[in-house]
Amino acid sequence: MIYFCTLYIMADKKRVKKRKINRKQREFCLLYRGKYRGNASEAYAEAYGVKPSVAAPSACKLLKKDNIREFLQAEDEARIKRLQADGDRLMSELVKIAQINPLSIIQWKNNELTLKDSREIPEEIGAAIAEISNTREGIKIKFHPKISAIKILLELLGLFNVSEDTDEGEISKLLRDLAKAETNT
Repeated sequence: MIYFCTLYIMADKKRVKKRKINRKQREFCLLYRGKYRGNASEAYAEAYGVKPSVAAPSACKLLKKDNIREFLQAEDEARIKRLQADGDRLMSELVKIAQINPLSIIQWKNNELTLKDSREIPEEIGAAIAEISNTREGIKIKFHPKISAIKILLELLGLFNVSEDTDEGEISKLLRDLAKAETNT
């Protein structure tokens, strides 16, 4: 027998008194939102030590309780804030990779190429560096693929639908068009 339970999140936040939840309820909520990704029966079974087939009706009742819904809503809001912060940080890292200028870490003098002193290299350049190694030929610096970062940013910003087959020429043309549009406004 399969039980279905619909959870409605209350829009009314006018409650002054916060209802507490016990340790088992908290464990259920965290399992429900985490490990079991919305499977209330499995979360209840693990939190309360019962079989999933027996847990379904109890899990459904538990999800209807105001204190449980409030806890889940608060957890969701906290998760959204964490994800937003992580997303912003990751977007910032992608921008650093997309904007890397390899000349910012090297010096070109008298037809000789040398690596700048690490104290002279801007900190944001580090995000774009995938690997630094010492080889027989000298120091090898490998950057994260700039074009991949640009593709991801374009897709995330909704500016371009990038596929595996999209070549660098198409992306370069798009970036030139965007730059022209920006200077014309």
